[in-house]
Amino acid sequence: MSVGVSVAGLDRRLSAAVDAVEVADGARSASVAGQEVTAEGAAALRAVLSRKLYEVLHTGRDASGDAPARTLRDPETEAALTRATPHREVLVSGVLAAAPGGRVVELDGLRVRVPDDVPLTEGAEGVVRLRLPAVRPALSPGFFLADGSAGRPGPGAVLRVYVRVPHCCGAAGRWSSRRWC
Repeated sequence: MSVGVSVAGLDRRLSAAVDAVEVADGARSASVAGQEVTAEGAAALRAVLSRKLYEVLHTGRDASGDAPARTLRDPETEAALTRATPHREVLVSGVLAAAPGGRVVELDGLRVRVPDDVPLTEGAEGVVRLRLPAVRPALSPGFFLADGSAGRPGPGAVLRVYVRVPHCCGAAGRWSSRRWC
């Protein structure tokens, strides 16, 4: 027997997503759109179920395991949002890493090869600063990310602001507005 959840008043898309999830009694197995996950107990199931929810409901990956075609990008909307972003670059800090054949900087936990024509400002203990594009439209499917003009913070929590705009035609105007509410 599965435990179901029914919530009146949900948007039909969210309701369909909720309906696609089943958790078995005992919280040792669950399924998302027919894709089953199992675990030793409730805490472990929470971890594997959250990954499966992300894969299926957020990225659209089906049971075949193949990534969906990247159809969530809209070049015209991305260009309009980029134009509406008041700054083009952000100054970020990273750690220069030893690597053969080129410069590698660790940024946000990732090792990134940096072209020779990108200036690096060296600081203490291998820390370097460099300029990167402020906008990253394809960082996650369906999202347009822009770093603030002050750059990225150091390690720790990051405040993310999600703005829902009913139609993409109004997105650039809302994005460039100083008033979001």
